[in-house]
Amino acid sequence: MPYVDLWSWHERSFDLRHGEVRYKDGEYYRTVPGVKYAYAILHERVGTDQLIWCCCRRSAHTDARTSTKVEWSLRVPERALCAAVNDELWDDLVWNPKPKSDLVWNDAIVVGTKLEDGYTVLITHPVRDDCVLNVGPKFGFDPNSRIFQESGTDSPHAETAEKESWRSFRLKDEHRVGEQTLRTQEIGERHLLFVPPFANMEDRKAVVSRYCVGDIHTVNGLRFEVRSAVGDTLRLRPAFPVRKLQKERKASLEEREERGQAPVRPK
Repeated sequence: MPYVDLWSWHERSFDLRHGEVRYKDGEYYRTVPGVKYAYAILHERVGTDQLIWCCCRRSAHTDARTSTKVEWSLRVPERALCAAVNDELWDDLVWNPKPKSDLVWNDAIVVGTKLEDGYTVLITHPVRDDCVLNVGPKFGFDPNSRIFQESGTDSPHAETAEKESWRSFRLKDEHRVGEQTLRTQEIGERHLLFVPPFANMEDRKAVVSRYCVGDIHTVNGLRFEVRSAVGDTLRLRPAFPVRKLQKERKASLEEREERGQAPVRPK
């Protein structure tokens, strides 16, 4: 019997082997415009609403790569795959909830087995114990471990943690920034642009206006500073760890003193 390796990410309070999928309690279900209708069609076609969304490649998943999520590594029989969802078509269906033909829905939701890039695989909940290979934090970055406790200082682990966090961002990802959920619009070498995931421009501007330049927010395990909040766009850049910044300032002062230059010190 052929088996398939899958990965899925969930809150620590959720166990894939027990309980039930309470999808209506999630922010995704409550806030995304067309998701209620899309879920209704999906559940009707698959025959259940107890579904677990999985990726065929560990690196494919994006939105759940934060320190608050737990990674489930699974190996399930291929016959256990009940459907596959085309990621691009699904996003269009839920974010632009306009009437679509059955042909579009047939392309978006493929009942049965389809293991291809660009598709998210669905299996039914609960998962058998013997199908669970491992349960643990993504990238091995446990929020209680030394690497995350020291990543905000001048620790030798800080650079590694920052690089891994930075790689987790992709266009159209949604992340929690302060009290709001925002969507990644642009990824630069040293900045991120976010926009609120609303169709109405005035609603997007109202959300962005709540942010203040200089505020620090932790996104995807990485500390960011608000550089600008103009119109409907929020610009963030990685914030220097406090100890690292203090260390650099001290080194700069010592260098100026060695060259006989009068350093500017706070009174």
